[in-house]
Amino acid sequence: MDEAITLLLGNLLPGQTAIVELQLIRALKITGSSYDFTLPIYYFPQYAQHEVVRDFAPAGWFPDESALPEYTFEYDIELRANQKISMISAPEDSEKTATDKGYRVTLAPTKRIPKRELRIFYKHDNMMEPQLKY
Repeated sequence: MDEAITLLLGNLLPGQTAIVELQLIRALKITGSSYDFTLPIYYFPQYAQHEVVRDFAPAGWFPDESALPEYTFEYDIELRANQKISMISAPEDSEKTATDKGYRVTLAPTKRIPKRELRIFYKHDNMMEPQLKY
């Protein structure tokens, strides 16, 4: 079951940077005949909240628009399979690259606000055959 996670960052001075990295390990669902990797929207930063900072910060806190916090969003997802991946479907603005162990799906830093969850579907030719791992 998915649980909402809240992460609050504070005490960053103007010009300082914070990088937040999440590692998500979970079992994948099978939708139709494909594995379904879903990253729920509540994992995405709340970009619009910086507008609240501008509207309610003490007078003179942000001397001009260039001092407002700036956010970018990017991802780098590594998909690994025990067999060669034969099909992958990812958001059209992402880049898909084959690797030795599977695929890497990336999105370059962007200021575009995600409007829905991130979903990636993939399959390999024998994914419905029983497997035993020990």
